[in-house]
Amino acid sequence: MSGMLFVAHDSRPLQVPMAVLEAGGVRALDIGAGTGLLSLMCARLEGVKEIHACEMNDALCAVAKEVIASQPPSWAPVTVHPMVSTKLTLPKFDLIFCEVFDAGLLGEHALPTILHARRELLKPNGILIPARAKIFGQIVEAPELLERFAVLESPAGVPLRGARLRNSERYSCETMSTIAHVALTEPVELVTFDLQEIEDLYSNLGNWIDPPLELRVQKVKPLTLPLEDVPLREHEIVRLRLALRRQADGLEVILEDWEGSQMTWRSLGSSFDISSIFTVAKGARCPPEEAKVQGKDLPSKTDVGVAHILDPNTGLGINWAIMAWHWTMVLVFLMFYFAVAYWTTPMGSNVPWLTLFQKLLVFWNFWEALGLGVIHGPMQGKVNPPFQDWWYRFTVGSMKYTAPFMPCLSMKRNCLDVLVDGFLMYALTIRVLLAPKVTPELMQPLVACLIYEFLFDHGQHMHTYGTQTMYCFIFMCFPVDQGQVVALQLFMTWFYICSGWCKIGPWFKYLNVSNLWSAKYMVSVPWSDCFRRTMYKGYKDADYRLTRAAKVFSVVCALCETLGPLLVLSNDPILVQCGIVVICCMHLYIISTLVVDVFTWNFVDALMYCFIFGLYGPSVGEPMGLQWSRLHQMHPVIMAVLLAHVLYTIYGHFLPNHVPYVVAHRHAAGNFATGILLVKLSAAAKIGKVVAHSGCPVVKGAPAPGWIGDWLGFHSLMAYFWLWNLPHRMLLPLTYSQIMGKEEEYTMLHSVLVFDALCAHVRFDGLSSLVLVRELGSVCGFEEGECTLCWVGAFPSFPTQLCNSTATWKVVDSVKGVVREGSYTVQDVEDPAYKKPSIGADRWVSEDVATWPKLELEEEELLRLNDSNHWQVVDTALQRAMGSLPDGMAVQLLHISESLPLGLLLPSMRRVQSAVAGVSSDDEKEVMESLLAHSDLAMEVHLLLASPEQVIQAALPAPYPPVKDGPGKDEMLPAAILLCEDIVGGSGGLRSEAFEDLALLWKNCAGKLNGRELRIVPEAIEIRFALMESPELERRTRVVERPCGLDVSGVNALSVPEFLSLEESLLKPKWLSQEVEALSLPLDSSLPTALAALSATGPDGQPLLRVRLVANSQGHVHGVVMRCHWAQGGQAIRKKQDERLAGIIWPVDGGKRPPELTVRS
Repeated sequence: MSGMLFVAHDSRPLQVPMAVLEAGGVRALDIGAGTGLLSLMCARLEGVKEIHACEMNDALCAVAKEVIASQPPSWAPVTVHPMVSTKLTLPKFDLIFCEVFDAGLLGEHALPTILHARRELLKPNGILIPARAKIFGQIVEAPELLERFAVLESPAGVPLRGARLRNSERYSCETMSTIAHVALTEPVELVTFDLQEIEDLYSNLGNWIDPPLELRVQKVKPLTLPLEDVPLREHEIVRLRLALRRQADGLEVILEDWEGSQMTWRSLGSSFDISSIFTVAKGARCPPEEAKVQGKDLPSKTDVGVAHILDPNTGLGINWAIMAWHWTMVLVFLMFYFAVAYWTTPMGSNVPWLTLFQKLLVFWNFWEALGLGVIHGPMQGKVNPPFQDWWYRFTVGSMKYTAPFMPCLSMKRNCLDVLVDGFLMYALTIRVLLAPKVTPELMQPLVACLIYEFLFDHGQHMHTYGTQTMYCFIFMCFPVDQGQVVALQLFMTWFYICSGWCKIGPWFKYLNVSNLWSAKYMVSVPWSDCFRRTMYKGYKDADYRLTRAAKVFSVVCALCETLGPLLVLSNDPILVQCGIVVICCMHLYIISTLVVDVFTWNFVDALMYCFIFGLYGPSVGEPMGLQWSRLHQMHPVIMAVLLAHVLYTIYGHFLPNHVPYVVAHRHAAGNFATGILLVKLSAAAKIGKVVAHSGCPVVKGAPAPGWIGDWLGFHSLMAYFWLWNLPHRMLLPLTYSQIMGKEEEYTMLHSVLVFDALCAHVRFDGLSSLVLVRELGSVCGFEEGECTLCWVGAFPSFPTQLCNSTATWKVVDSVKGVVREGSYTVQDVEDPAYKKPSIGADRWVSEDVATWPKLELEEEELLRLNDSNHWQVVDTALQRAMGSLPDGMAVQLLHISESLPLGLLLPSMRRVQSAVAGVSSDDEKEVMESLLAHSDLAMEVHLLLASPEQVIQAALPAPYPPVKDGPGKDEMLPAAILLCEDIVGGSGGLRSEAFEDLALLWKNCAGKLNGRELRIVPEAIEIRFALMESPELERRTRVVERPCGLDVSGVNALSVPEFLSLEESLLKPKWLSQEVEALSLPLDSSLPTALAALSATGPDGQPLLRVRLVANSQGHVHGVVMRCHWAQGGQAIRKKQDERLAGIIWPVDGGKRPPELTVRS
């Protein structure tokens, strides 16, 4: 009972006008009288003549009459009217007081009631109480409340796609002291109501149910909870933990051993730290101001990021020290290479260019295997040289990526991997480098190691450019007179023809233009703005579409990449030299612009062209260019390898989802498969379970705290990639649609960088993320929904896009696998309206979500739908029922619940051939059809506008739908499973209609199933009772205080129905008895007999089956707590619903001891 108006204190005399006193006194009306307490308070006041109280609830009217009758007769008389105030036909009153307000003030038709009272029931100069009211609002974070307003996850944790399920109420009344929550704002006054201003009230009638103001939280303060170390695992002798250390601006995550000392092996080689390189100010630029991104969603933050990096004076903001580091590493490579070549290779009158070429390839492979080449160093967040790649090759248990055509292999390095990739590969490489001449016999064992990598460690194969070196090493297993040199030349030519061919299409212009404007010589220079205005239609006005000039410029660049390798096929010295110059210029252009460190690779390739096409021929008396005269000498094995490689790369160009881009030589085309990993913050610590080097950026965490770390670790690359890689324009809206405004709940990571670091490496390959995310889920022990990959694929190469410019996208859960997938086109991501990131994201999300059908549900049903334990019980019960049927027997499911049949989405439904379910409305049918259309279930579902009884009649004893011609479906579907999923409601009580439906089933279908197997889910319901008492329960069922001095303790003031459902945490019960198992009610064919036994009575009319619970107490109100369980295999299964206490409530009879209670079960 609300105490909102108990503030009317009777110690202050009522000010009554003289005219009213002369008329005999005040006539008062109590609207929404409830138990009559306000009427009695008014009855005690001097000057009150009579009081009329109206209450629409008959039970409360009875209590009010009892309360009023218990008071002294000297008080003013009170007449109770069991009706609503709008139906009263009484003379107008001098005083009206209303207590018709709910927790939201206006929810119980308060405004219409007050307006009617002022117009029809109150005298012109009468008084209305209350006169004014205010609504205050405060934003709180309370995950428990979300379950009351929306379905967070569908059965078994599968994200609900295709429908919007919401609470039919706009707010609920909660006792917040019993709900864990964090206040995010101070209370704010939302609206003030002056109940005396009739015109204002009429003009806003119907508008004030939802306050016309908005509250926003721009920055959420972190929870001030004690943090403890989270133990992760035991590995051999060393025990690890993830230490969370509180810093002034957040949390620092550190992986350390149990004693706190650094782990020797995991940190081996990383004692030298170059992180100070980031502090160099020259050339560096600050990230966008945090104020610009506060309160914004992912697409809007990307808008800010794109505008920031495209600024002519900003760019990517990489300082000169970082660029100098990476360019210097190219010089270091050359110094070591020429030193090795000089000390190990005899130099005669003729320079042995072939040997220098061969050792260049071998040394480059060695350099990359050490982790000193591609994607290393500070540009990729690695600041602990000599970096990590060598470490992974020597570490058993670290993650690896096997060949995509061998998915059954393990993705953890074993002892054989360490032997081959580590010891043998390095030893054999050093052996070749120290030899004065590279012979086929030296190369053959090294080639065997590289072939092993190709099959069993595909990530290292791609990272060390085995896509290039392995084939060259194979050709080096044959002597020159068997076609070694010409095979090397043909391979290098094909390599760059493929690389140029893949750039034919609408994607290369994005990468090429972005590479150039991000170069250091294109930022803060006079021509910076001119170049951007030439390439973008309106970059200053947030129109980032490319111009025709950008397309023409990129076509010229692509032609040059293809032209150089074609020119060196000639034997004309001038043409060959021109071709080599073009190739060298192309590689220098890439080195000077690309922000992904492939500098050494490009320098080596330029050097190899000089050696093999320009210098080798004249040194052996042959012309420059391709050795055409040696073509006929090629060994059949070499020709077979070349042919197989050509076919495999062509296959990879036209089916990019099957072959990594590096293997197919689709380099730097702006058409990369890529992905975003979404890891829930609550599960982020699990990443520490991966066997990784301490210098790995994923282990080390964000490069800096707060927004700077978010910018450097994710958002800067997200903005850059949106401009740089065409499929990224689909990845942004896909990621946004997955997080659905809950960005703060996730850590967002670029999957290619994560797996490059954890596997060392897969060469910026996004295709491998599809497989590695499942391995990551297994290694880390993620649960469903904790780690999700949003992934977009690449488009096929020219000329496929002329007739089919379609690529695929997927959302992959690390545990379940693909949860949704689809396709997109070039037209989608190049839509003229897609000028900036947020426009495209908003459009796709609105098409994907806003058009989904919406359904409003009661709170009890929302609680049941959000109970993940309930759905796990249902799924297990279905699997048990299916397992009891003969193997291979076809099954039809009958869903006979009255609630929304979400059980059709459970994973066990994949074993069902057909399903029939009843829905109560067209809206429910539309929602279910949309949900099923967005699921991956292939079963045939029939949704009927029918009751459970009608579903039973339609689908039993023969399958539904009936077949008129041909063999009957009863032969095709010989088994049926009846699912009564809501037999125990969300409140914890039994649904009696379900028992009636099942009783009807066994009554009508007995002996008429025609041999059809039938199973009921659940098998049985177990009912348990216990006695308890609770002050909160007492407060909700009787008046326990003396409001304003009124003594109503002897009144039977029961104000709740017999069955009450409350949270155990709210009641805080004191248990008076042990929980008693009353009965187990079978739902099979014996159900009618069981129900008959339950309703049987003796000669005295009393039920034969009774449960007696007796306990002593202190005279408080008692409750009989009833728990109903699904019983499976003779064992009761506990669900989240059990946290709600369902009780039969009664008050004490006035004595000190409660009455003995007999409960009919």
